[in-house]
Amino acid sequence: MNPEAVIAAIGSGVAAIGGFAALVLLRSHIPGLRRLATHKSFPPFRGWHARPHPAARIPVHTAPRLGKLTGHTSEPGTATLLVHTGYSSYPAGARRLDFRVARPSVPVVYVDGFPVSWGWGVTRAVVSAGEHLVAVAGSHSRCYRVIHLEEGADATFYYSSVLGAGAHRFREADADLHEGAWLTTARPGRSTTTERRIAMVVWAMATAVAVVTLLGITAGLLGSPFGDRLPIGALLAYGAAGVGVCGGLVLVAGAIVDARRPSPASPVATPPADHTRPDVHIVDYDASEPPGPAPGWSALSLHLRYELVAHTAEEWTAEIGGQKSRQNPVQRWRAIRIGEAEVPGARVWIPAPGVAVDGIAVPASWTRMWIQLVPGIHQLYTAADIPPTEVGDSTQVDLTAARRMHTIVAREGETHNLEYVAHIRALPCKDRPELAFYHVELL
Repeated sequence: MNPEAVIAAIGSGVAAIGGFAALVLLRSHIPGLRRLATHKSFPPFRGWHARPHPAARIPVHTAPRLGKLTGHTSEPGTATLLVHTGYSSYPAGARRLDFRVARPSVPVVYVDGFPVSWGWGVTRAVVSAGEHLVAVAGSHSRCYRVIHLEEGADATFYYSSVLGAGAHRFREADADLHEGAWLTTARPGRSTTTERRIAMVVWAMATAVAVVTLLGITAGLLGSPFGDRLPIGALLAYGAAGVGVCGGLVLVAGAIVDARRPSPASPVATPPADHTRPDVHIVDYDASEPPGPAPGWSALSLHLRYELVAHTAEEWTAEIGGQKSRQNPVQRWRAIRIGEAEVPGARVWIPAPGVAVDGIAVPASWTRMWIQLVPGIHQLYTAADIPPTEVGDSTQVDLTAARRMHTIVAREGETHNLEYVAHIRALPCKDRPELAFYHVELL
C-alpha cells in the first residue's frame, strides 16, 4: 500500500467535487456560464435592462441588478415595492426548438393599473401604505398579485417567464403552467414538495454510486487482496437496487398522502356592506375556485385578460427603419427571443379596462375578478381603452371592437362565469415616443 498515493487520490477527489459544487452554486454569477442558470436575472440583450416607464405616476428607481440600485427614500405613510424581473429556462416537459418570431414579451411592471418600469432587472417603487395590485406583463397579462402594505413595510416580488414564441402558451391561468410564467414573493429556485422528494432520491442514488466508486478506487490503490475481499460489483448492484426501491416507496407514499389530503373548502363570502354597489374582489390567477356567494346572493366570476398580437413582416420592416431596411442576424435573433429587433421609441402599456354593472362603474383590472350581485338580471359593460401617453396625433386607433355588453341572469347561490380576452395590436414608432397604431378586439 502506498499512503502517499491514497492521500493524493483522496485530495484530488475532494478538489474535483469542491470545484464542481462551486461551479454549480456560482454559475449564475459567472458571465460566461450564467446563461446556464435556471433563472436569469439579467437582460437577455443589451439595451433591455430595467428602466423607469415614461408613464410612471409614482417614484421609481431601476437597475440591472440589486447591487446597483440607488435612490431609496422613505417618507411617512409610504411603503416600498421591490420587483425582480427575470427570465428562465423552459420546463422539462415544454422544451422544443421554435425559430418563429415571438410576440412582444419585454416585461412591464404595473402598480394599481399604471406602468412603473419596463425591462429585465430590479425595480423599486415607493407606494402609499395600503392595498395594491402588482402586475408584470409581457405578451400577456397573466401574472399579478394583491398585497397589503403597512407604513414603512417592504415587499419583494420575483417575476420570470420563458422567452421565444413558445412563451405565449403560458398565457392562461392554470396551476400546471406556473413554471412558464410566474410572479411570486418566493425567491427563484425553491422547489415544491414533489420536486424535493425526487431530488432526495436522486441525491441518495448519486451518493451510493459515489461511495461504491470511492471504494473501488481505494481497493485498486490498496492492492489485489483488498479488492478480492471487497465485492465492488455486488455493492454497486445491491446499493443501487436498494436506493431505487426505497426511493420509489417514498414517492408512492408521498403521492398517496397528497391524494388523501382533503382539499380546502371554498370559503363563503359575507354580504357586502353597501347593497347599492357591486362588491368586487380580485382572485389569484392560479386559484382553482373562487369563494361562494353569501346566503341570499349570487356572484359573477369575471376574468379579463389581454394578449399582444405578433407583428407581421410589414410591421417588422417599419419597426427597424422603413421599407428598404432588412433585419440583420442579430435583429432576427432578438425578434425570435423577445419579439423586438430594436429598442422602440415608445414602450407599450395597456391601461386598466372599464367595467360597469347596471350602469355603475366598478374598479376593474386585467385579473380574475369576483363580484357579488343581487340575484336577478344584470347588464355588464366591458371596454378596453387606449394608453393616453403613447397615443399621438399620427397614431391610428381602432377601438370599434373593444366594447362588449352582456346580459347576466344571476341566480341565488350560483356563480356566473365569464371571460373576455383583448387581442391588442400595437406597433411603436422607431423615431418618436408614440405608437404607429393601436387596435383592440375584445372577444
